[in-house]
Amino acid sequence: MNTNAPIVGGFWIAFVAVFLIASSSFLFSFGAPAERTGAPRMGEPQELTCVDGCHVSFPLNSGEGSVAILAPAAYSPGEKFDVQVRVSDPDAILFGFEITSKDAFAGHVGVWDVSGDAVQFSGGSAEYVTHEDAVFGSESITWVIPWTAPSSDVGDVTFYATGNGANGDGRFLGDRIYATSLTMAPGEPTATEEEDTSFDFKINSVFPNPFLDRATIVFSLERSEDISLELFDALGRKIGFGQIGRLSPGMHEWMISGEDLPTGVIFYRLRAGGQVRSGLLIRVR
Repeated sequence: MNTNAPIVGGFWIAFVAVFLIASSSFLFSFGAPAERTGAPRMGEPQELTCVDGCHVSFPLNSGEGSVAILAPAAYSPGEKFDVQVRVSDPDAILFGFEITSKDAFAGHVGVWDVSGDAVQFSGGSAEYVTHEDAVFGSESITWVIPWTAPSSDVGDVTFYATGNGANGDGRFLGDRIYATSLTMAPGEPTATEEEDTSFDFKINSVFPNPFLDRATIVFSLERSEDISLELFDALGRKIGFGQIGRLSPGMHEWMISGEDLPTGVIFYRLRAGGQVRSGLLIRVR
């Protein structure tokens, strides 16, 4: 009888297990799987993020880092421009991301261009873009992806992105995942006879999104205006209203408490003078 058989068998089982774990981590360093942006879906639960089943050490948006989307506040049909994704984390040395773009009904819109360096489609899906190779860096990394707007006005378009600040040890443990969104309005503001709306008013970012206890809307004003905020559930019912008041020109932040809000999709409408900016929030438990 071969008394070494159990030892040899155990060795190979352990070897295969380690190989599979290392291989999975190695493969994901070449891009995230598709549908990991936390974006809403039409008639289905929202998409996962890389916290779900992958980088499970910490809750979403729990670190000192962030992911930010930089893009114009408005788009014209067929317009092409660069969308930037910036992942920051003071404790990370390896960075990755994924981004997608959807309309108010959670349908994919726009066309991504991955012909440049450092980015690719996620899992062969042209609706999601991720890093080509995880990038080593210090504190933050920025990717630039050209995006072409839909050929017609489809209403507000929201970009959803997740970012990974990893410790670079080749495993899924000890990494931080961040998520955010940015909403663009169609066209340019149109002035009316009753009210001059020809001023710059934009949503700069919404974070964290998805959120648990609170979310912050960052917006900028070109001139002093009265600001109000409305919240609606997925059925269009108003579930919140706030008269923020008159704010001076510049950058402002407004915090939304999730204490009395339902889980799931929440639409917000921010009004400044005669202009309205809207977007989508996702509250999780």
